[in-house]
Amino acid sequence: MSIVIDRRLIADFDRVVVAVSGGVDSMVLLDLLASLRVSRKLDLVVAHVDHQKRKASADDARFVESRCAFYGIPFETMSLDPAGEGNFHDRARKARYAFFQGVAIRRGMNKIALAHQADDQAETILMRLVRGAGFAGYAGIPERTDLSGIAVVRPLLSTSRAEILAYQRERDLPFRNDESNAEDHYTRNRFRHRVLPEIARENPRYLQKFAQFSTYVGEAHAVVRRLANAFMDDAVEFGDDTAAFSASAFAALDEAVRKETVERCFDRLTGDAQELSYAQIVAAVRIALLDRPRGAYALPGGYAIAKDYDRVRIGRAEDQIAAFEVPVPDFGTYSLPDGSVIEVSRNPVDMDGIRIELCYNNLDFLFPMTVRTRRDGDRIVFAYGTKKLKDLFIDRKIPMAERNRMPLLVGRDGTILWIPVLDIRAAVPPGRETLCIIYRRG
Repeated sequence: MSIVIDRRLIADFDRVVVAVSGGVDSMVLLDLLASLRVSRKLDLVVAHVDHQKRKASADDARFVESRCAFYGIPFETMSLDPAGEGNFHDRARKARYAFFQGVAIRRGMNKIALAHQADDQAETILMRLVRGAGFAGYAGIPERTDLSGIAVVRPLLSTSRAEILAYQRERDLPFRNDESNAEDHYTRNRFRHRVLPEIARENPRYLQKFAQFSTYVGEAHAVVRRLANAFMDDAVEFGDDTAAFSASAFAALDEAVRKETVERCFDRLTGDAQELSYAQIVAAVRIALLDRPRGAYALPGGYAIAKDYDRVRIGRAEDQIAAFEVPVPDFGTYSLPDGSVIEVSRNPVDMDGIRIELCYNNLDFLFPMTVRTRRDGDRIVFAYGTKKLKDLFIDRKIPMAERNRMPLLVGRDGTILWIPVLDIRAAVPPGRETLCIIYRRG
């Protein structure tokens, strides 16, 4: 059984960090590259990560080190702390890549080789289709990526698990078996054990079909990415933790390019530390295309996207919604910068939301009202007397960022009538008529 390593991925004189776990895929990759050392004049070093999630993980590390001695290849290892904060799989992935990159930089290597294969690709695409992903995610695992100037390549991505096992048997290669691969606790294992066998019965050549799908989506994404990059170069202004652009210019883009632009702006601001779901990308695009002057939407990691007339800005959430003042001159529905809505009517059709009824004798003494953020010296009148708004917020332990963007309904004479978010109402004189005000939070 022969497996061909594409010269586009591993070329003559390459200096390669080989990521080896000890499993069959990585041991086959190591053997293949070791066999090409002379013909392709390769310089190799093995990098192994001990995740310390299994009792046998230390034995795995010793096994990989012994195989490196057999091949005469330098060996480096690191250990992860499984008890760290956050999602272990996300944390482990970042730590692995940082370790591989560090080894490459320290030893002057130009490539990192990973052992992902064709079955991994099919599983990944299926999981992302079910879970949801961005355009790039649906293309699956890329054959080649860049890590700060170091090429990350996957020479086995077109090779099936069956071909890898056949090579292993023919060469009688030792490897370590991770018993957790047999469990259905992990999502990937459930797809591997339950879903893919059914697909294989429908079409035994399914791996080729997934490879074609990955290629098509990847090619389409490259076009969309190029158009988004062009828009970002020409129309997006980047500052400290911000990206801003014209809403009308953004509206002229094709929908796929809009989504890619939002995702790429967010990735640039967060350094790829956060990931947007498809639903979040769609919601962010909708904010940028709002037919009303203002709106905002929260994004992961403390970011938000906000529209203010023709200006769209992605940045830190606490900086997004500045002081505002929205006139309420008559009955109607009014949008606030944070995406909330105030509706003023005599007989509301939809009572959903926080509501208050105001009494009046003459509307001329009520309108125009205003919805605005707080100002220094603001007070609210209760039946027992007045209270500083600042003291009220302190008593309620309202965070400063929330205080600064809390909407207040203010009467014609400047008195605070209502704090909708907290549903705190001022004392108001009685009247013959009532009108209903409903607040729906954005």
